[in-house]
Amino acid sequence: MGIQFGSACSPIGALGIAEDGRPAKCFMGHDGQARWGYDSNRG
Repeated sequence: MGIQFGSACSPIGALGIAEDGRPAKCFMGHDGQARWGYDSNRG
């Protein structure tokens, strides 16, 4: 895996694991671009 938080992603709602092992989820950003963010519901 090795997702980087803030990098582009697809589709919205996709789940992954960040480089540091934390859970990540694909969110719609404020700029209208989908980006990886920390998934607090799983972590």
